Amino acid sequence: MKQSLLTRLIIPVVSVAAGTGMAVAVFGTSSQERKQLEALAAEYAAMPTEQQRVIRLSHDDLKSQSAERQAQIRSLFEATSSDPELQKTVSRFYDWWTSVPRETAEVFHSRTNPDRLRLVLEQWSQETPEVPKETIVVNFARTPASRLPELHLNDNDYWQIISAVIPDDERPESLRAELGKLSEDRERALRLSLWVFETLADPKEREQGALVKAAGRTRRLKEQLLSTVRDEKWKQAFRDIYKTVEGKPWEQNFLAPTAYVILSQAALSIGNRLQASFPVSEEQLITAFDSITDRQQKQEIMALPPAQAKARLEFIAQSQLGDSPEKDLLVKFSEFARRRDQLVRAASWGLGGFGRNGRNGGPQGSPPPQPPDR
Repeated sequence: MKQSLLTRLIIPVVSVAAGTGMAVAVFGTSSQERKQLEALAAEYAAMPTEQQRVIRLSHDDLKSQSAERQAQIRSLFEATSSDPELQKTVSRFYDWWTSVPRETAEVFHSRTNPDRLRLVLEQWSQETPEVPKETIVVNFARTPASRLPELHLNDNDYWQIISAVIPDDERPESLRAELGKLSEDRERALRLSLWVFETLADPKEREQGALVKAAGRTRRLKEQLLSTVRDEKWKQAFRDIYKTVEGKPWEQNFLAPTAYVILSQAALSIGNRLQASFPVSEEQLITAFDSITDRQQKQEIMALPPAQAKARLEFIAQSQLGDSPEKDLLVKFSEFARRRDQLVRAASWGLGGFGRNGRNGGPQGSPPPQPPDR
């Protein structure tokens, strides 16, 4: 079973061992049990101070549960300790539960135990095979290009695409300097992607013709996708849909949102992997939480789903690491990730993506014409 900080806070199994270890000095027991308790106490005493503190908190959490809940936790701990396969299953359930959508969690809570098990098994059976971590997967649901299948790109192809869409002569000197300090092309691809959204969100840049340049970039992106993408199923679908909008008043309404969905999801994929390259320990997560002086911010983190809370604390911990070009990029990525939906909407709408002021289709605020079915 996972022994991460959040697991201990949610399912404080390790506190069973800690609690019995601390009970050695209080309760008498049999010789065999006493030896086990003494061994656990010695293990606890050898732990770092911060880890001991986490275990004490976990122990307090356990004691605050009902007697029935404590018995369930102890039973689970004993079962997984003696059954490696069960331990893997419980660990898989934890991974699934901490990332499950809210709607699925509500359905789970509304069912009885047998139906809950069936729901979990159904969900697991529908899981798609894992794609390589270096693969960028772009999903077009809820966009004007919703009929497109998922797009699969590798990092090298995406760098080729984004570097052609924003050639060197269109990059300001400050951006070129940043790119020169980064050691990998995928990091440069991330920085270029973030720069696109930063530019379109900057009022000064918009006044200086950023939108006109952006319109040309979306067309260059279309050409690069058709020439560089290796995903033939996606490329054929894109080609078929584009034929139905090419030269039409709503052509840009299709290209702009499609372009920014690709750029934003590619940035997320690369940025998340960059974040993972700055691992932080559980002690650093605790230090990060303790470093938050705003009580409301602490309460907000505590109210988040476990996976989101951990991600927030990881970033805070990572931002406290030493300076480097990669760390600076990570800070920019975190700001983008926080505002991604807003930035993508602004980029798409500002480019005529949703009929702003009647331009490129429809009255103000109306949705863009949908490309006809293939």
